[in-house]
Amino acid sequence: MLRSLVGSEMCIRDRHHGVQRPYGIFGALVVKPKQPRHVCEEVGSETMVLSVWQHLSSESLYVLRDGPGFYPDGPDKAPWVWSRDASGKLVGEIPMASGLINGRGRWNHNRMNLTVFHADLELGKCFRVVGTQEGKALRLSVDGHSLTVFASDGYPIDPLEVDSLIVLPGETFDLSVHPDPTSTRTTANKSFWVRADTLEVGLNHSALAILRYPHAPEADPVSSPRACTSLHRCTALNCPFPSFHPTQFTDCFSIGDTRDPAPAAIPATAAQPPPTSVSYTHLTLPTKRIV
Repeated sequence: MLRSLVGSEMCIRDRHHGVQRPYGIFGALVVKPKQPRHVCEEVGSETMVLSVWQHLSSESLYVLRDGPGFYPDGPDKAPWVWSRDASGKLVGEIPMASGLINGRGRWNHNRMNLTVFHADLELGKCFRVVGTQEGKALRLSVDGHSLTVFASDGYPIDPLEVDSLIVLPGETFDLSVHPDPTSTRTTANKSFWVRADTLEVGLNHSALAILRYPHAPEADPVSSPRACTSLHRCTALNCPFPSFHPTQFTDCFSIGDTRDPAPAAIPATAAQPPPTSVSYTHLTLPTKRIV
């Protein structure tokens, strides 16, 4: 099992329901291969753990979800309405409080310190991404950068370059991050937002971290996400639906669109003899005692 999943990450915890996932101890168990299969396994990858912190106990979440509901703007305001994605599928029956990347995040516009990943302009940055969040999928992206995904759940795939990657709970991906060709000259000495956004339509729920290059000031980035247009469309991997809304100008790739870089030949199946007919006889024992 471990030999077939080298380079993978497994989330270890004992929770059974979505709202319980943020509780307890969890993290990544990384199995490294003896021989590197990718440049990231030579230079080393940094683990990125995506999670959600709800600020309420699981018992309180159960009571509110199944009882009076959620009133995030106060009891005299409209109640929380279940959120949905671009396909109309249910995303969240519980409002998201805080998204975390490696255990750090912000809430209610505070200024808490965020996780900082240090990058090299020539080598780029390699990550092992682990989805430990409760029910919602998170769409990972880095401002001014593209993502090259080369493994899913520990299994290698042909490297695929996309603008964003959708990570569902329990999934893991190996990827590298590189500046967009048009922004390479302006990347040095700067920092960029790392974003993990939910797929909820009409809501801005996200986790944030910082990708920082040498000599960049220790301050929040001022970067922006790439603008997706009809002339310059964006791409996303692992979409849980066929397509985004047409106004988002984003093309979807599913995991089924990826390919094994070294597919093994499937042996031919030998001809099988026709099935043999079988007859069954049902015997019933007497219920009366025989004297």
